[in-house]
Amino acid sequence: MSMLELVMETKIHSLLPATSKKRRLEASGVLTHDGHAIIIFDNLTQIARIEASFTPGVASSWLGDDCGRSGHEDITYNARQERFYVLIEAVQVNEDIYQAEIVEYDLDFVPRERRRLPTEFETDNKGFEGLSCIHRDGRDYLLALCEGNFCKGGEVGRRPGNGRIQIFQKAAPGWEHVDELKLPESVQFIDYSSLDIEEDRVAVLSQASAAVWIGTLDPGEWRFTGAGAVYHLPRGASGKSPYCTPEGIAWIGPDRLAVVSDRRKNGAPKRCRTTDESLHVFRVV
Repeated sequence: MSMLELVMETKIHSLLPATSKKRRLEASGVLTHDGHAIIIFDNLTQIARIEASFTPGVASSWLGDDCGRSGHEDITYNARQERFYVLIEAVQVNEDIYQAEIVEYDLDFVPRERRRLPTEFETDNKGFEGLSCIHRDGRDYLLALCEGNFCKGGEVGRRPGNGRIQIFQKAAPGWEHVDELKLPESVQFIDYSSLDIEEDRVAVLSQASAAVWIGTLDPGEWRFTGAGAVYHLPRGASGKSPYCTPEGIAWIGPDRLAVVSDRRKNGAPKRCRTTDESLHVFRVV
């Protein structure tokens, strides 16, 4: 079993000005941009901008307005357009149908546009969880990672080896579906919580499996080259992982990954308390 090596980790509140440990920080996504980690939260509309040395109080700040709960799930950046794209997992279209929504922000984190992704889900909590923007052949694409296997909820969605990424192309007035990427069957994850692509390096995070799949995206076709490799998050002396709520992942170098963790769930084991609401840096060895 291959494991990631922990480089550092700290509670997110300790890195931000005027933020106490009593503030709920339900981290859901992370992005590296302009020498900083940009962290979004499921329970906040504000965005945390943390200097990449991850030193408490050094050039870190809050961006955007504090308007309440956001539903943010993941974040990516379009360098050509200088726009952040933030994923809302699912909004209700009618009584039985939900679709994900993309909120487009400018560099000051002012919202500019909201557009739905044309994929339908049956519930509001089993939609898209990960998001990455890439540019190829003169076009911008969003790659959206489904939370459940087969892009389904329930028992079917927990059937490992059937991870799916949906591909959307920017088109007036929003986004259109163009293809689907299947993760290799060897990726036996119960669920999928975040996605990041840097050049052709792909990282897919699973919360339930406490693991990361690292693979390579073919530069010319919508497919992966080879099976890639699975790396588990570190485990304690008991053999159980203290990483119970990893929600977001981002490349911060050729062999390093930043991960952010959500607030631990009620009734979760005590070991989960040490790593929740935290930022972690791991090395791929």
